[in-house]
Amino acid sequence: MKVDTSLTQSSFSDVSKDDPANGYALPYIEAAKENNIVSGYEDGTYRPANALTKIDRGIMANDSDGRFNSTEQVNRYMLVLSTYNVMVSVSSVKAIDANKVEVKFTNAVRTE
Repeated sequence: MKVDTSLTQSSFSDVSKDDPANGYALPYIEAAKENNIVSGYEDGTYRPANALTKIDRGIMANDSDGRFNSTEQVNRYMLVLSTYNVMVSVSSVKAIDANKVEVKFTNAVRTE
C-alpha cells in the first residue's frame, strides 16, 4: 500500500495535520481509506482518538483481505471466520520506507 506522506488535508472532518496527538497519522488514514480498509463514520468523521473495538479490527481485516466490503450485509460467522483466516496468514509486517509497507504471509494468498 502506497502512502503519500506529503498529504496535509484529510477527507475526514476530524483528522488534521495540526492535531498533536494524531496528526502524524493523516497520510496513513488516507491511504487506508483509498485502499478501502477504512471508511469512517456516516457523519464524515474518522474518530482517531477512539479505541478500536474487536468489531472494528475484524471489519478492517476483512476489508483489507478483499473478502467483502463494509457495505455488504455480513453475519457473525462470516466475520469471525474471515478475520481468523486473515490473521493467521500474516507472518510479518515491516515498514520499508516512508511510503511502503511489506507484508509477508504464512500461506499463499488466494486470489479466488
